[in-house]
Amino acid sequence: LLIGDVECTLGQLLSNKGSLSAPLGNSKAEIIISTENNSTVSDLITLQIIGTDLDKKDFLGKSDPYLEIMQKDENEEYVCVLQTEVIKNTLNPKWEPFVTSAYELCEGDYSRSIKINCYDWNRDGNPDFIGECTTTMDELKRASEISATLPLINEKKKNKKKKYKNSGELHIVRCHIEPQPMFVDYIKNGTQINCTVGIDFTASNGNPKHPSSLHYNDPDDLNVYQRAIVAVGAICQDYDSDKLFPALGFGAKLSNGEISHDFFLNGNNDPNCDGIEGVLEAYKHSLAGIQLYGPTNFAPIISYVAKQAKQDDQNPGSCYHLLLMVTDGIISDMDETKLAVIEASELPMSIIIVGVGDTDFDEMDELDSDEQLLSFDDKTATRDIVQFVEFQKFLEDGQITHSSAINLAREVLAEVPRQILEYMKMRDVVPSKNN
Repeated sequence: LLIGDVECTLGQLLSNKGSLSAPLGNSKAEIIISTENNSTVSDLITLQIIGTDLDKKDFLGKSDPYLEIMQKDENEEYVCVLQTEVIKNTLNPKWEPFVTSAYELCEGDYSRSIKINCYDWNRDGNPDFIGECTTTMDELKRASEISATLPLINEKKKNKKKKYKNSGELHIVRCHIEPQPMFVDYIKNGTQINCTVGIDFTASNGNPKHPSSLHYNDPDDLNVYQRAIVAVGAICQDYDSDKLFPALGFGAKLSNGEISHDFFLNGNNDPNCDGIEGVLEAYKHSLAGIQLYGPTNFAPIISYVAKQAKQDDQNPGSCYHLLLMVTDGIISDMDETKLAVIEASELPMSIIIVGVGDTDFDEMDELDSDEQLLSFDDKTATRDIVQFVEFQKFLEDGQITHSSAINLAREVLAEVPRQILEYMKMRDVVPSKNN
């Protein structure tokens, strides 16, 4: 007998500090849903390995051994994830300690198979195989505690020699596991996520009265800006506890003739809107009273949010700001925007840029600095805080479907948790263990 059911997102749970109570359908019954983080995926692992009595491979010397540590992937194949340094001319190498994440080593699964291959380095780039062993993180930890050894086996050599024992042994002299806080720990601990929306009102979007315009005021359907606000905003909204969204516009000529790059969409002295619906209402209100103009300046809104974030930086861990910028085109004030992003990288904020339309967004890669930190005019960002998402790639026949919404959420939140963790670490913020 079904009493009732409840649906919620992880974001809704986390914005309520990991616990949510809700009525079951029309009954008087209530269900309480709570979260518990038992993941080891973010653990930091320090390993130090030494080898003893390795096979001699060099004619005029001993061996030049090094290790390759391999993880079994989803296809049941081993892939190299770590490699030690080469130690020259020894059969008893002591490799330097190395630090890695549990995710990189075994995807957080301490029972997952790990293979360690030992090779003799050669100058010609063709190493000689010494031997291998298969183990797990659980076994490595246990081996370090009881001083157990891992024999290196060379199957070819084993098949040729009846009295073959092994090709050397590995000793795990250190296996230290250090749990690390996760994004969800900070949210459950009370960190507030504040979302601000910035919307591009430049003339390149087209006349809102024409159906070809990205700002087309269609009485029967949402335009692409509205779709982006709803789709991406709904993802961010779940993590925003008060559901109040400051909403600003840029690149418009206001009714008084002023060209503004940080005006409040609702026309009030307070930019806050009540949820995504409030942002959509403010957007419609603003669109009716302004003229699309230009240029496409990002820096003023970034600086506006940075000013709020600077206040919250006085109490690190209390609040983190997400700025959602929806735009159709090329940034006009790229130099000023780079400087604004670099300054904001010290603060509790991240920027999600959503590109709409079919413009070439290649220059956004400069800001979404995944490969190296953003630099400009002898200044370098402390961390990467920008994530760019091309909205068109997630539309199916012009619509957001269930599957594309999932993919969009994955893309939007791909970097934000890491960016929050980097800020918390930078400010030495550790979540309370009581939550």
